[in-house]
Amino acid sequence: MIAWAQPKPARQIAQQAFPSVVLVEMQDDRGQSTSLGSGFVLRDGLVVTNRHVIAGTAGGFVRLVDKTAKYEIAGTVAVDDAHDLAIIAATGLKAPSLPLGDSSLVAVGDEVYAVGNPQGLEGTFSQGIISAIRRSDGDTILQITAPISLGSSGGPILNGSGEAIGIAVATFTGGQNLNLAIPVSCLTALTGGISREVRPLSRLSSSGRLVAAPKGAPETLKDLMDRAQAGDAQAKVRIGRMYSTGNGVWANDEEAARWYRMAAEQGSAEAHYLLAGEYASGRGVSKDYAQALFWTSLAAVNSGPPPGVTAENAETLGWYTAGKLTPEQFAVVRSMLAKKAPQALDLPWFASQRPSGFHVH
Repeated sequence: MIAWAQPKPARQIAQQAFPSVVLVEMQDDRGQSTSLGSGFVLRDGLVVTNRHVIAGTAGGFVRLVDKTAKYEIAGTVAVDDAHDLAIIAATGLKAPSLPLGDSSLVAVGDEVYAVGNPQGLEGTFSQGIISAIRRSDGDTILQITAPISLGSSGGPILNGSGEAIGIAVATFTGGQNLNLAIPVSCLTALTGGISREVRPLSRLSSSGRLVAAPKGAPETLKDLMDRAQAGDAQAKVRIGRMYSTGNGVWANDEEAARWYRMAAEQGSAEAHYLLAGEYASGRGVSKDYAQALFWTSLAAVNSGPPPGVTAENAETLGWYTAGKLTPEQFAVVRSMLAKKAPQALDLPWFASQRPSGFHVH
């Protein structure tokens, strides 16, 4: 006789889930934060998250929601490149395990809850339904209406009994409540391959989900990841473009913006321009016209716009973003550039303290 788990009130589900949910913060080799994500406790010392949250990083830590103690990420004990999953070892972490459900039992219309840290807002609990179950090439993906965004990746998707039936993986920023989760059955399979050896994060960059090679590019994602790990800014731009278009990987605007930023911080003018576009459109990052103008200006004073973008397009973006700022915001950007690239203040949109004819919307 099958014993069915009984539905619980949403408040009870939230209260029981929070002690098992973590914020994942990843860092580069200088200890600078590079990305934020979510995860949940599989058992003491082990945390589930998305592979893309930890890829290309040198280290990091996890922290239980609304707690101050940090637990260093020692490395990975299991990785599923094909389904964007990773089980990481968090030194000294002791917390309740989140119960796993049976994703084969879910159906369209079932109520679900997403728990994570969108935009770094810890312990966000949102409600929705299974809106579709997508199947392609033997893989299954859950489409849900429970909102997720930057920082939610790796967080659990719970059923009405508080069991994890999925792991948040991606959202379409141009759509309405088009959010995706990996079925927990993929995690259940992965747990059977947990290694006693903790593998350093530096070894993670050697592989990744690859559906098809990008058009016109002989490199696989593995090749690009290896080059990026070695510090190749152009490889990071290429990876960002892959995530932006979904060419060779699952489309993920957050990941695209993250890779553009890493390349931009190395001085890539192409990445400067692409990151400016992300901020101007709100794709993968919160819309921020001040950041858009800052990165556009850096692109303009370096080697200009990327291939396929004319100087007129780049100039239009500069004028457009400048026109969206208040005088105070405009002054802040001028100050930032005065320290980073003083020559940018000779650009036409900085010709005066604040160009005339601008209208703030």
